[in-house]
Amino acid sequence: AAYDAADESDTWARRRATRDVAAWCLGGQVVAVAAAARAFDAPERLMLCVVFSRFCLYAFDVAYLELQQALVAEGDRNAMQGCETALTGAAELGIATVALSYADRFDAVADVSAAAVVAAGVV
Repeated sequence: AAYDAADESDTWARRRATRDVAAWCLGGQVVAVAAAARAFDAPERLMLCVVFSRFCLYAFDVAYLELQQALVAEGDRNAMQGCETALTGAAELGIATVALSYADRFDAVADVSAAAVVAAGVV
């Protein structure tokens, strides 16, 4: 097959668009979680923030997986997913530790959770 510069340009444009969608969704999740951390005394607003956060997380995950399949060589995906799973497990253990340590202070747990999401958004 002949080299087609227009097709390669279109592929990179789709990848940039997918990356932009992922960034916007991660930003939306950061805003929603930060708002939820401040809305723990208003249950309706808290749930609205959590639902919006989950929507953004799902959309980010779909865009992230699409980029991972397009950019990471097939042979390296298992190693990358293994590292990702290990880091996710460590973060979950950290949040569980905070939740158990501050079980009587939901605001502290919400603040730590929001800070972790903001840190993930920055990274």
